[in-house]
Amino acid sequence: MLRSIKSGQRKMRVLALKVVSGVVQDTLDARQVTASSGSAVLKVPMAQVPAVIGATAQDEKTITFATDFTGDIIIIGSDTAEKY
Repeated sequence: MLRSIKSGQRKMRVLALKVVSGVVQDTLDARQVTASSGSAVLKVPMAQVPAVIGATAQDEKTITFATDFTGDIIIIGSDTAEKY
């Protein structure tokens, strides 16, 4: 039986952001981004462009949304560049 964690098991990172009127609210995951009106920049970039629900990923670290957006944003990305 394997006891060590393999790289595929620690590969994914999921962030949830709550946005009201284009401003990211102060939540636990919001502390992992630098937010301004209409965008959020990840403090630790993903290894690949993440999949984003509720917004648009420009690159490995920049997420954009409308300045009047209200809702939740889910960011699903990878910390390693490996593909299986």
